[in-house]
Amino acid sequence: MVDAGYWIWTFQGKILKRCNVDDFCQLLWRPRPPSLLDAEKQKQIKKNLKKYSAQFESKDRLRQTKASKELIEKRSSLMKKFDEFRERAMEQWAAQKARRLQMRNNIDTDELEVETDEEEEVEFLVKEETTIID
Repeated sequence: MVDAGYWIWTFQGKILKRCNVDDFCQLLWRPRPPSLLDAEKQKQIKKNLKKYSAQFESKDRLRQTKASKELIEKRSSLMKKFDEFRERAMEQWAAQKARRLQMRNNIDTDELEVETDEEEEVEFLVKEETTIID
């Protein structure tokens, strides 16, 4: 039996994909291109990696802070608009109190607590048997 296909593994040895292909003869793999840095430069970068990573992490934190600051500003402006709307609505509601009292025969229902909870009892017939006794 001839294997006509290919298997792909991770670098950890786990199989990602098994693919059987009829009349499969050749697989060409494009290797990584050679590095543009010489060996000495690569060694120097690996040696100073912590310094570089700290520098890039600080830039990342600045970007994240800027994004979160913009989000906070946006949320605060939306909250301010909502508070202004709510204040206008409350003023309008207070201004209409006399009209509401007039329409309700001078009964103030704004402060009235109304119980809206109702209890309903439901019975189900589970089984009915008829037995004839002689």
